[in-house]
Amino acid sequence: MKIYQCAAVFLSIFVSCALQAADREIELVRICDDSGEWPPFIHYQSREKTDQIVGFSVDVIEAVFAENNIKFSIELVPWKRCLREVESGKYDMLLNASYSEERAEKYYLSSGYYAITPYYFYSRKHNPNGLPIRSKTDLSGYRVGGIIGYNYDYWGLETSEVDRDANDYNHLIGKLHRHRVDLFVENLEVIVGFTLLGQNYIDDPDLGYAPIPDALPTLFYMLFSKNERGEELMRLVNKSLADMQSSGQLQKLLKSYFP
Repeated sequence: MKIYQCAAVFLSIFVSCALQAADREIELVRICDDSGEWPPFIHYQSREKTDQIVGFSVDVIEAVFAENNIKFSIELVPWKRCLREVESGKYDMLLNASYSEERAEKYYLSSGYYAITPYYFYSRKHNPNGLPIRSKTDLSGYRVGGIIGYNYDYWGLETSEVDRDANDYNHLIGKLHRHRVDLFVENLEVIVGFTLLGQNYIDDPDLGYAPIPDALPTLFYMLFSKNERGEELMRLVNKSLADMQSSGQLQKLLKSYFP
């Protein structure tokens, strides 16, 4: 009789744990990303910044979580806050980040799921003939501007040496034209993408730009809190990304933004 009682108790505990695990699987996943927006990868659908958040990265995570019957929410908050609160676990993940050793220590990283093209941007007002940049190592010979909280290590720059006091690209391009910095670096697709937001930086006649000669395409990743839940999400997302890659779904989604 005791054996049956023990078996019944074990079964009850097993069912209870299974139900709790099921509850965890459908728990809302909280996502943050940069309030400065990152078109066409993530941005508000309209300029009021009160409606739906859209973009390639949103399409990808929607597909991943729909397949796994997981609900999620996205908020755009200041970038440094987003990084800090994914690290603390207040948010579970963010969608768009380049690689750095510091980030690899603080977060779980997904597989790289898109790559874009490194360019440097300068002011034709002050450099009408362009800049003699032949490799990314030449960048460090200039006053490089950047945005608060952004990572510049993957450009071959020391992030600590980049003048990162700009709040957004309006501010950064203004500094460039006022000759407070000599150049800034960004992926071309992002600067072009701001036309979706009505900010036609690329059409500025005084903004010069060119590809960084020896720079490889920049891979972007999702970052997850470095805890048990974050690890579970990373494994689930990586499996779905691999499936989407092999089926061609990932390329199809990207092509809808970059025909």
